[in-house]
This record gives sequence, C-alpha cells and structure tokens, in this order.
Amino acid sequence: MNLNLTCDEEQEVESDPFPGVVVLPEYNPDPDSRSLNATVQSVSSQGVTTIVFDRPVRPISNYTLLEEGEVLVDGEPKPMLEINPVPGEYSDMESLEFDWEVLNFTSSQLVIQLIWKNAHHVSMWSKVDNIEVIIHGYHLFADLQGSTVEPEARLVSKFVPPQTDEKGEELAEIVANILLGAIAATYASTFIVQLWLAGSLNAIFG
Repeated sequence: MNLNLTCDEEQEVESDPFPGVVVLPEYNPDPDSRSLNATVQSVSSQGVTTIVFDRPVRPISNYTLLEEGEVLVDGEPKPMLEINPVPGEYSDMESLEFDWEVLNFTSSQLVIQLIWKNAHHVSMWSKVDNIEVIIHGYHLFADLQGSTVEPEARLVSKFVPPQTDEKGEELAEIVANILLGAIAATYASTFIVQLWLAGSLNAIFG
C-alpha cells in the first residue's frame, strides 16, 4: 500500500482536538500487494526484544517518533507502538510493569530494550510470561514498495525467559566470588593439614 500523507496546517490548528497526533488516511491497500508481516523473534534475559520483518523495510531514524508519537485510532490518540505484558497463569500485570526504548531500527529488524521495574518477577513460575506489541502507527512500517503492516497488527512473543538486571548480576558476581574464596580457603586448609600430618609422621617414624 502506498501512502500519500498531506494535511492543511491552518485547518489542523483550527479543528484538530488532538494537536500533534498523526491522522492517517483510510487503510486501503493495493489488492495486488501483500501486507508486511512482523514477528517478535526473541526476548533475551536482559530484555532485548527483536522484531523481524518478512522482507526489507524502510527504517526511520527518528526513534522518538516510535517511542512517544501518537496516532488517531477510532477518534482516540494511541501510541505508535503499544507494548504490554502478557502475564502467565500465576503472574499479575503490576509485577510485570516496564518501560521501553528503541535501540536500533534497520531494514530487517527493530530492536527494543525492555526496562523491567521488577525483573526478578518475570517468568518466575512454571507458566512463563510474554509481551504483546500492537502497531497503531502502521505507516511507519513499510517495505520498499510502500506496503505496510496491517493496522492494529498484534505481535505476541513465544517466550520471555526469566530476567536479570544490573543489581541481580552484581549480586550473582558477589556470591560467585564468595564461593570461590570459600573453595580456595578449603583447599588451603586441607593442604596445611596434609603438611602437618606429613611432618608429624616424619617425626614419629623418622
């Protein structure tokens, strides 16, 4: 679908109740074209989320537009990208809250960093948690011929692994160092005892 976005700035100032919100034309794809498909390929244990496309796209360099921009949907402003947690059977929405930012956008993928508020709660039960990405600003995702993803395209991850954060990594490193120190101390003590026994036996038996 080829989009030709035009607007009358004076009219927008006078009549637009949502200034700054993008108003898109009616979605009317070319019947001979194929909609662009996007998929959540993976979410790492550090929250790095990779979305891939089924063919090359025209990436945008203004990441702020993706992160903070809004588009009018059914008369209401919606974020260009809406990303929500999908709780597993034993999880709740509050424990899975996160912020996010765009790390990279290329012709083949969009990479997003999830910043969990309680990383240790993510997928902590047997029923793992997931995320859902809703693309409201479909016009920002177009292939080289201008075909876009479908409006309100919903992408759901297949698996979000247990998450780690910087504090968790620091704690793990501290624990590992303590364990290594304890092991080293044990070996040293054993070696000293062996030397003492060898000396004692040598003194007794010559």
